[in-house]
Amino acid sequence: MSSTITHSRVQHGVGQGSFHSASVEARAGGRTYRFDYVYDCGALKNCQRAPELGHAIDRMDVDQRQGMGKKGFLDLLVLSHYDKDHMNGAELLTDRFRVNRIVVPFISPEELMLVLASQAADITAAMVTELHQLANGRQTLFGVPVTMVQSGDRDVRNADAPGGGEPAEPPGDEAADGEWPPRSMIVSEGPNQQPLAAILMDSQDVQLAFNADRPGMFWKLRFWNRGVDNDLLAYLFDELVACDFPLHALDDHTACAELAQWLDDKDNRDDTVAAYGKAIARYAPTWASDAAGKKLANFLSLGLYSGPDAVAQSKEMVMNTAAYLPTANGNGYPETQRLRYTHPRWRPDTHELVGWLGTGDAPLGEPSVWADFGKHYRTELLQTRTVLTPHHGAAPLGGPRFYNPKLNPTSGMLAVISFGKTNTFGHPRAAVLKQAMAARASIQLVTEDDAIGLHEVFVLSA
Repeated sequence: MSSTITHSRVQHGVGQGSFHSASVEARAGGRTYRFDYVYDCGALKNCQRAPELGHAIDRMDVDQRQGMGKKGFLDLLVLSHYDKDHMNGAELLTDRFRVNRIVVPFISPEELMLVLASQAADITAAMVTELHQLANGRQTLFGVPVTMVQSGDRDVRNADAPGGGEPAEPPGDEAADGEWPPRSMIVSEGPNQQPLAAILMDSQDVQLAFNADRPGMFWKLRFWNRGVDNDLLAYLFDELVACDFPLHALDDHTACAELAQWLDDKDNRDDTVAAYGKAIARYAPTWASDAAGKKLANFLSLGLYSGPDAVAQSKEMVMNTAAYLPTANGNGYPETQRLRYTHPRWRPDTHELVGWLGTGDAPLGEPSVWADFGKHYRTELLQTRTVLTPHHGAAPLGGPRFYNPKLNPTSGMLAVISFGKTNTFGHPRAAVLKQAMAARASIQLVTEDDAIGLHEVFVLSA
């Protein structure tokens, strides 16, 4: 039985931050199945949540689901890390929609120490409370069940797992045009196709299927979390001891208020930021001089690949149509003639590629980080059409290198850079643009002036 799969994804124009929403919708046998997810939801303007973020949430394509009430249903909200410009709209999403699950990097009391120290200058008491409870065993965030992603075995691959390559064939009337509201897809993890649990190893792919009777995978999500270096945690612990940081409160579920109150004092916050800078200096990466005394929570930056399973794509799937709505110039809306359709080609070297890759703020230009990332995504990078450039196109002088030309291995791939036009960091840096152009990437800049953002749609048949 044939099926049609439509994948829609939008990099929203929200300014200094990142907000990506996407859906996978399948129609087969007269039934409609849907999976909706968000990768990061944050943006800052004048140290507050940017109004453009609320406008983008208002125009999201999120639908109701059968048996799930009248609210729009969001299957996954993925937060790459805990910086405000990547997550300060997350709670708004959980109020607006029924969010089934939130996915975050693994956070224990040790990782909590790093997050609080790196963001001590402006983290709110409410967020301290949320993260403290999450790190101490509460498996929810903003009241929503959480899956935390840990670094797994880099040699484990699931692409050829049994049952992983055959598209599902849901029963029903083939003559029907679909149904509304759509049904939810089956979401599972690993080769044994278990429901998502509170802890997910990043070596286990998240799989989408139409129903439980025929659980064959046709679409997958693959996360990446490098984890935190124990040496850095040890240095940070020593420095926080020296400034009397209440370390005992990190793993005491009754001491959350004490921790939040301590960080509410300006002198304490300044001491914590200074301790973090000293720990980074002792850790002595090549970019230590830039990180000293500044925020750098990029050690916990969750990557995400979303695309057809390699086996299903090569054996069962055919891409029929790709549509691309580019970002705007001037008035925020693209001209009509700039909407491009191709059948089946879109760009000479990328017409068979569908995958999308989110990178958060990961310093992928650093050789040790790239070695792990590149090994983890060695298959997916060759299936990727669009890459979200790390850290808004940052490349601080003497600081961490975020962009890596190996992110764009295929000529014509999109390198998307989301940033605020008036940001004070110089995003995107000329060095990043130079590297991306030299890699023959097609660069798309997405700013607060883009009312529609970058919208891509792919239609596949299986």
